[in-house]
Amino acid sequence: MHDCQLLISLNFGFQIGLAIAALEVLGASIESKELPGDFGWDPANIRPKKQEVLEDYQNKELNNGRLAMLGIAGIAYQAYLTGQGTIEQLASGHISPFGDGQGIF
Repeated sequence: MHDCQLLISLNFGFQIGLAIAALEVLGASIESKELPGDFGWDPANIRPKKQEVLEDYQNKELNNGRLAMLGIAGIAYQAYLTGQGTIEQLASGHISPFGDGQGIF
């Protein structure tokens, strides 16, 4: 990479970081009485009326999101270790749960 390209990419990265920091500071400075993500839009009327049920649904949704993030991290780590994507590994047969010497099992 040439010096000019490196300087441009560092400058661009700095500008992106500065813009993200400005948005974070702006978002933190806004005080609101509403819950995060609650815009009052429920056209199908599926929001539970009881606060306990709503909190239970919100906790379940958070746990599902966390599990999905762990799954994506596992896929990324698998691709890092093997150098192949998930579909490539399945197509080539390198992932075998039967202990036949192929893959990491």
